[in-house]
Amino acid sequence: MGVRQAGYKYDGEYNEKNQRHGQGHAEFHNGDLYDGQYESGKRHGRGVYKSVTSPLVNLLDTQQPEPR
Repeated sequence: MGVRQAGYKYDGEYNEKNQRHGQGHAEFHNGDLYDGQYESGKRHGRGVYKSVTSPLVNLLDTQQPEPR
């Protein structure tokens, strides 16, 4: 199921509260892309964030502990 809101598009899984939850793909109004995991409506777990303003690709893993 896909959702499109004012320049934002999301295709992926939802939970019983109709929040993004599980695997999904988001396209933001500025052209940035995110492919990865969501939990309770927020990016959570592993994913790839691609910015149109940077040649770098960010690999995200929010389940890893913060470095000390």
